[in-house]
Amino acid sequence: MKIRSMLGVICAAYGMTCSTPALAAFYRCVGPGGATNTSNTAILDCKGELSVQQQPGAPWTLVESRTPEQIALYRECERKRAQVIKINEAKERAERALVAKYPDQTAHDKARSSALEGLRQGQQRSEKRLGELAAQRKPLDDEAAFYPGKPLPVKIKRDLDANDAAVEAQKAIRQNLLQEASDSNAKFDAELSSLQSLWSGKKVATTLPPACSNPR
Repeated sequence: MKIRSMLGVICAAYGMTCSTPALAAFYRCVGPGGATNTSNTAILDCKGELSVQQQPGAPWTLVESRTPEQIALYRECERKRAQVIKINEAKERAERALVAKYPDQTAHDKARSSALEGLRQGQQRSEKRLGELAAQRKPLDDEAAFYPGKPLPVKIKRDLDANDAAVEAQKAIRQNLLQEASDSNAKFDAELSSLQSLWSGKKVATTLPPACSNPR
């Protein structure tokens, strides 16, 4: 086997990029415990630091070599780092869109007021309906009073049950509207906090994870 081919085999075996001269006369492997093996043929099973020497007396050049475990860790680190970068980029796009939507606080206040007004009107309709149901309930209760300790006529019982169900539904609607108003206010508050920094040009610096260590 030619020396050039040997070096190619080493590169392929370690999944590495060889930045060493195309030809090598000697190979040296330094194991984890410091044991050194030198050979004029390719050392394909080197478990430590692999170097090549083009000719006797020339400097030893380290060949990038990584174990499968190191390669897997490096790739996972790179994947997570790319994920953080992607999240940061998405956040920056969202911030630009937010500023475009609300160029100043007047625009943001107007949007908040509009959103809350719709919910307020919904609450008013629900309160009105509850009042109507209460008015409908009174004559039903008056009729039911004529049957103390006795089973109610089917129609009266059916009407009372329907009224109860309608009241419970309206109470649920009212509660949902109150929660929506609270959530909407919280969303606008969070937006305003971010916008105040963006309007002033003070962006919160994003933190990138450190560069992944590419083991040699």
